[in-house]
Amino acid sequence: MDSEAMNRATGAAVVVWLVLAGLPQGTSAAPTSAAPLLAQTDQRRSDQVVGYWRSSTGAEVTLAYTGRPQTLMIQVFPQPGRAQPRLEFTATWLDDRRFAYRDASGSRLIGEVQPGARRISVRGANGWSAIWERSR
Repeated sequence: MDSEAMNRATGAAVVVWLVLAGLPQGTSAAPTSAAPLLAQTDQRRSDQVVGYWRSSTGAEVTLAYTGRPQTLMIQVFPQPGRAQPRLEFTATWLDDRRFAYRDASGSRLIGEVQPGARRISVRGANGWSAIWERSR
């Protein structure tokens, strides 16, 4: 494919990149390697869940790409509407619907994507559980 055809194909694609580095809405900036990105990719498992979620605990959760198809970045904002504090975890996909990660205390949590990818059930070995619902 020549560069002109590539430019047309790229221009025709509907891909939205959001930089989660605290930029105000409407701000545009080139993505940096340090900032997690949101976009459609060929990472089928992550493509279905990347975005913004609200936990039944009240926390806001952002799921983002790590650049590796077998992992997923989880950012938890315990105080809704505030950028800090922010807790970051890297989850590993166990199969097409389940991922695992360790929370700040070291407990292993399992997330299970529900059909339709609008809800994720999260459960810990100690009986803790939460439901994440897609917020946007």
